[in-house]
Amino acid sequence: MTLVSLPGLRATIDEISQRYNLPGSSVEEALREALIKGYEKFRRSKDRNEEFSEEYFENFNVQLDIEEEGFQILVIRQPRAPVNHFGEAVPGAAEDEGLPAVVQPPALNHFTDLVC
Repeated sequence: MTLVSLPGLRATIDEISQRYNLPGSSVEEALREALIKGYEKFRRSKDRNEEFSEEYFENFNVQLDIEEEGFQILVIRQPRAPVNHFGEAVPGAAEDEGLPAVVQPPALNHFTDLVC
């Protein structure tokens, strides 16, 4: 994914940290949250015809690159419908519902008849 440039990122974080007597990590976390909110507003305004669920933007994260002075929006997980062992979507399956085992595990005495 492309790195979005933020010139002066390191200096900005250091300045805010010193001015408000905050650890740099707290400033970085607040900046990440602001960037993800900005990304959400951008997507909602760009795709006005598309409906986004409330949980949709929980699938994204911001990675700050202090050295390169920029950031990236990363997908951390994508919700997908559960699939069966044929790769077909299982309609109406709960997220935490497990699919039945396809291959039965071998019996405990499976290797006892082995001759060496």
